[in-house]
Amino acid sequence: MPMASKPKLLIFSHVSNEFSITGAEKLLLFFCEQMTPHFDCVLVAPNEGRLTILARQRGMTVKIYRIPLLHNIYTPHPGLHAEADRLISSSPFRALLKWIAREAPQIILVNTCVHFLPAAAGKRLGIPVVWQLTERIMDNGSESISTHLIDRYSDWLIGISETAVQSFPMEVRQSKITILPPSWSPLDLHPEEWPALRNEMRAKLGVGSGAPLVGMISSFLIETKGVHHFINMALSLKDLYPSAVFLIVGSVLNLEYEKLCRDMIGSAGAQHRFLFAGPQENIEAVYCALDIVVVPSLVLEGFGLTAMEGLLHAKPVVAYGSGGLHELLTLSDAKSF
Repeated sequence: MPMASKPKLLIFSHVSNEFSITGAEKLLLFFCEQMTPHFDCVLVAPNEGRLTILARQRGMTVKIYRIPLLHNIYTPHPGLHAEADRLISSSPFRALLKWIAREAPQIILVNTCVHFLPAAAGKRLGIPVVWQLTERIMDNGSESISTHLIDRYSDWLIGISETAVQSFPMEVRQSKITILPPSWSPLDLHPEEWPALRNEMRAKLGVGSGAPLVGMISSFLIETKGVHHFINMALSLKDLYPSAVFLIVGSVLNLEYEKLCRDMIGSAGAQHRFLFAGPQENIEAVYCALDIVVVPSLVLEGFGLTAMEGLLHAKPVVAYGSGGLHELLTLSDAKSF
């Protein structure tokens, strides 16, 4: 008797960064892996990048299709409905409808709130839409417009934390939202290799084996991730702990902000105490090298994957209680940090 074919699931990622991978991308990759035994998963990304490379390495089907994003669904305003209507009336949307119809999926999953058009196309074609929310919509008085759009163009909502869905009315949260916190595969952790990875990464960074190494890790070094807060904290501690070294990992997006951060360090004469390491491909080695992980996020994080990864690598995590970070540290019994 022939085996029944698995239903086809189109999974839409809004980004695929070239040199680094965001928490949202990591979660989507993990989701794809977990769904593969049950669905014929096709990852749809706007371009080649770390996400697509890792997905192909793990045997997943990847297709490249660039789709306009609705950024203002994250930062809503009174004209958001009209903005969404213009997108739905555009030629890229009509082309997307035809492409999805040819792909003929049984289910569509879209990742992050800004990836509006695949959800709208799925609803137009009568295909069930699962919308995964990884961030907290900005609370600026117009968030109900965003939640209405997301509710209208979805059949099922997944929130990675209570924070991520806090803007939605209670009736929506009770009827169609499931909280599915991030998780991990034990196969991705290699504790037997951690001592060697620690020594190798510290040698690469030029940090001695006995020096306390305190670090923050972010895909991008932007103001909302609190890099300047991390620097202020480090400057306040450098004289108390003269052997400590402070590591900053992530890609630079804003050269002016990077200059501000470096100038803070230079004004204190502390350049020799800080390392800007850029993006790191082997992030497991970075966690191994660190003694303390700091997550100084200044926005309400949907979850805070860096904090979870730090805990998974048996590192103390110090974080602001920003949204999902508070949930994580409370659930992990690390709220004192």
